[in-house]
Amino acid sequence: GIGGNFDWVGEGPGPGALASAGWALRLPQIQASGPAAWLRPAPNARGDVLAMVSSGDDMIAGGSFDLLDEQGGPDKDERRPLLRWHEGQIEGGTAPFLIDPVDHDHDDIPARVDALSSEGDRICAGGDFSDTAQGTAVSDLECRDLATQQDLYPGQGTDNTVRALEPFWQMQVNAP
Repeated sequence: GIGGNFDWVGEGPGPGALASAGWALRLPQIQASGPAAWLRPAPNARGDVLAMVSSGDDMIAGGSFDLLDEQGGPDKDERRPLLRWHEGQIEGGTAPFLIDPVDHDHDDIPARVDALSSEGDRICAGGDFSDTAQGTAVSDLECRDLATQQDLYPGQGTDNTVRALEPFWQMQVNAP
């Protein structure tokens, strides 16, 4: 997959490209080029992908995303910091995934993921956020085992935005 700040992917703008707002997955079974070789995993999400990681068969994109309805207007009055492509569907669109969304009435509250790292079912997200989807207060760092939903480093965080994470298997977070 690829992520970033782009409007299309493929062979230039026009009929050889797929309109894709910041996130696209290459379909390995399609040997052709052009739009048929790409998939928009989150067609109703708008926002730049700032980090991306695979976890098993899942693709996870971090950033700050607005979800749109079929007419292109806001579907929910909130920003979501993570979207997960899981078994052909987006998670994080109907229910929060890992990090709590923020209501647009509170745009002063941060909800953005800038860095991701994973190994198997374990994932770490870093960025500018203050609550997990489980309602736990955190400080810009959340590491969780997705299979057990166990917080891997409870009480750990930073005093400002996390922008990079080393590969998960190299991480060592020591409790005070």
